[in-house]
Amino acid sequence: MHHHAARPLNDERAVTTAPIRPACRAAAVLALTTLALLPIAARAQSDVTVTGSFSSFQAYIGTDRTSYVNGVALVAGTSTRDFNGTTLYLSDPVAFASTSSLTFTYDPALPSHPTPNTMAFAGGAADVVVGQVFDLGSFTFTNGQWWQESFLSFELLTHSADARLDGHTFTGILDLVTVNGPGPAPKPEQEADFFFLVDHSELGSARVYDTFNQPASHPGNQGSFAFVGRIDSLVPTGFRSLDGAGFTNSSIDRALAITGSRAVDLCPVHGPGPDMPFKAKGSPTADA
Repeated sequence: MHHHAARPLNDERAVTTAPIRPACRAAAVLALTTLALLPIAARAQSDVTVTGSFSSFQAYIGTDRTSYVNGVALVAGTSTRDFNGTTLYLSDPVAFASTSSLTFTYDPALPSHPTPNTMAFAGGAADVVVGQVFDLGSFTFTNGQWWQESFLSFELLTHSADARLDGHTFTGILDLVTVNGPGPAPKPEQEADFFFLVDHSELGSARVYDTFNQPASHPGNQGSFAFVGRIDSLVPTGFRSLDGAGFTNSSIDRALAITGSRAVDLCPVHGPGPDMPFKAKGSPTADA
């Protein structure tokens, strides 16, 4: 089996070729034009699979209780952030060699028996051409009780017998935000925790309902989302909800505006950048 060196998904280096002789130029232009006009289904397709794993985890945590990720206790670092009047500490990163699932929770021995959170990635597979959008895989988030913000680093890798589709990598960070409120009676959509891709806020957010604030259909607190992208200078292109427990929204802000019905499809418009402060609302700091 021939192995190809891994290339960053956003690799846009120019490809140099030998000059085209004038006698061949017209034929080459005609061939490229004909290829461009062909519908995607008519072009040569190849099988590709995508694998993915999480490489590290950090969260802003308090010091009044022990918090864990995959059984490892988080250690508070020196960097702090104020969340609604309470100071939380950015934990030291916990590194993982290769895992497709993270479980993070308060100490399960607490009298309140806190509900754990999970984030898992399942790789995708498709028969595609270069540049065709497809499901790279899916993220499944279980919305439990947790601190206000976490950062989950991950990496994807493509596998294909077609050299054009093989060996592409993408590294990214999911920013997971806990939402409380606003006010004493927030709508379920306004209290849904969400995650978005750092450096790609234009893709919007993926949100999952809270166990204790469900819509009338009671879809639950575990939602799955397709992570969509393409392979050329392979880049992610968005999230798509796969079930009723979650929905997508163009905003990456805590203060989700509700005007009529909730958003159920991705609207790829730019929201505030990932380094802008969030508008913390609600009373408790932690989702307790």
